[in-house]
Amino acid sequence: MKALGYPRLISMENFRIANFELVADSLYWLVQRYYPGVDISDEISTENDRVKFLQDPNETADFANMLKGFNAKEIIQNVSEIDPNETADFANMLKGFNAKEIKQNASEIVKSGAQLYDALGQEPELRDARSRAIAGHVDTDFVDRSIQEAISQEAISQVEDHVRSLEGQLDELERNEKTLD
Repeated sequence: MKALGYPRLISMENFRIANFELVADSLYWLVQRYYPGVDISDEISTENDRVKFLQDPNETADFANMLKGFNAKEIIQNVSEIDPNETADFANMLKGFNAKEIKQNASEIVKSGAQLYDALGQEPELRDARSRAIAGHVDTDFVDRSIQEAISQEAISQVEDHVRSLEGQLDELERNEKTLD
């Protein structure tokens, strides 16, 4: 929209929730930009007004038919008719356009959003669990003893493995001695 000369800055925050006012403002601006003589109502306070704004057959249908079938080169040509200085910016913006990549990225964004929504739904339960864990008294002596026991159990297990290995080697050695005799 910036490349087209839209006067208002549009941030990503505007797309986090439904923002019909922004959609209506940008559509109104585009219609006025392409068809300056068209009188389109900018009243959108009620649902019926919004439906009328989007479905008005005299103004928005002409605008939709004008855009239908345009490819990127035709859009650049129309932008250059509006302001020739903006053509280079718009053309540079379209150079890296890869429809498959954009579609894949959009799909990943939707999946990430769904995962985030699910995770945020679990947050109250997790917050309670965190609070209980933080509020609970931790016996550091018990933790130290448990760690020492785990270490000593691991050491004992390793020693037992070594003993079994050595016994196996001893048995093999005894068999080899008998074979040599």
